[in-house]
Amino acid sequence: IFKDKNFTVLDGTYRLDADGLDGQEAKSEGWFDLAKSVRSQQHVVDFILKHGGTCHLTANQDTDYIIGGASKDPRVEAFRKSIEGTSAEMLQGKTKKGQHLRKIHQIGGVVKWTFLYATVQRLHSGSDTSKIVPRRHNFIVMSKFADENLLQDE
Repeated sequence: IFKDKNFTVLDGTYRLDADGLDGQEAKSEGWFDLAKSVRSQQHVVDFILKHGGTCHLTANQDTDYIIGGASKDPRVEAFRKSIEGTSAEMLQGKTKKGQHLRKIHQIGGVVKWTFLYATVQRLHSGSDTSKIVPRRHNFIVMSKFADENLLQDE
């Protein structure tokens, strides 16, 4: 499912709240049992590896998705500050920092870990997952550029 996809999984809180929106979605779509035992970053990394993906310690030019646990996690907050503080001029820069910021904006931001579990469930239920694309509600932190593109597509 995740073959040829590269992920960076951030440190943080990885728990499914059975009564929250993600928990309700998991129950209605049939992936609650798959995700309810997730308790750590390592659980998510193992899940990605089990389904053919590759994990990197930090985001780099090969990264396709940055995965986070919760919006209050320090690493997620750091990405939020970085994304919100990026100007158009910074994205045009030729420096390493400019290239890194450009890549984060191309990725779109930080996607919530539950997106991975929902995607695997969709495949098992016969849905087309040939194009694994998070929707707006799957992001914990989203760049304004990605938000504009997703608004056009939805």
